[in-house]
Amino acid sequence: MKFHKNSAHRLLATGGLILVAGLLMLTAYRRYELRPWTRHGLVEADIVALAPQVHGKISEVKVTDNVEVRNGDVLFRIDARPYILARDSAKSALRKARQEVATLRATVDIATARVKSAEAAYVNTKRNKERFIFLLEHNSISQKSLDDAVRAFDESASEVVYIERTPC
Repeated sequence: MKFHKNSAHRLLATGGLILVAGLLMLTAYRRYELRPWTRHGLVEADIVALAPQVHGKISEVKVTDNVEVRNGDVLFRIDARPYILARDSAKSALRKARQEVATLRATVDIATARVKSAEAAYVNTKRNKERFIFLLEHNSISQKSLDDAVRAFDESASEVVYIERTPC
C-alpha cells in the first residue's frame, strides 16, 4: 500500500484531531470529577472539613445525609461534661487561692503587730535603762536593778533584730 504525501498529511491531521479531542474529553471529565454539576446546580465540594473552636467528643449529631444546611445551623454538639468539670475545678482552685490570700494577710497582720510590740518593748526598755543609769549615778538604786534593766534592754533589742531577720 502506497501512501501519498497528501494522505500522510491527512492521517497526521486526523490523528492530531483525535489526540486533541481526547485531551479535551479527559480535561472535561477531570473537571467534572472535581466540580460536578447538573442543570439544577453546581457542587462546590463533596466533603467539607469542619473544625470546631473547641475539641471534644461529639455527643449529638443534628444533621442527616443529603439535608440542606444553612449558615448558623447547629450541625453537632460536643459533650460539655469535661468543660463543666474544668470550670468547677477552676472555681474550687480560685476559692482555695482566696482562702490562702486571707490566711497570708492574717499572718502579715500578726507579724506587723509582733514587730510593733517588739519595737514598743525596745523603746520602753531603752528608757528604763537610761533612767536606771541616771538613778544609779545618784545612788538611788542598786547595781542589780541596773543590770536587770540592761539585760531587759538587750533582750528587747535582740528580739527586734530577730523579728526583722525572720521571714513572715
